[in-house]
Amino acid sequence: MNAAFQYHEHLIEFTFLEVEHTDHHLMQKLFKILNIYNIKNKLFDVVTDNASNNDTLKKKLERMLNQRDISWNKAQNSISCMIHIINLVTQEFIKAIELKTLNDNLAVSLNNDQVENIITSNDLYTIVKKIFIKMIMQKDNAFTN
Repeated sequence: MNAAFQYHEHLIEFTFLEVEHTDHHLMQKLFKILNIYNIKNKLFDVVTDNASNNDTLKKKLERMLNQRDISWNKAQNSISCMIHIINLVTQEFIKAIELKTLNDNLAVSLNNDQVENIITSNDLYTIVKKIFIKMIMQKDNAFTN
């Protein structure tokens, strides 16, 4: 954010981590980047998925920054990646549907107009329903063939 309150975003580093993605290796890489660009005291938020190594990384980052008299709080300065969360929820949803379909030989009766309305809509709920309907149609075809 500049003096005129205009938002600016810059990617300063995109690097390949050649070692195991442990909290220790992630911390080493992150702190090196913060030091190279001299931005330790400007770090605002960290966006991560929900892997446990990222939680430990944020704990270590908080401790390391606080030891250098830089105020940073892992709970207040962490953002969960929404796309990752949606992906996880969708995968669990699909697993549940597949189990239900396989266990109950679930059949759905929709007329063509209902299917067309669902296919042409674009909200997230309807997109998930599209996936559900396509899966059921595929399962039904597999059971009838």
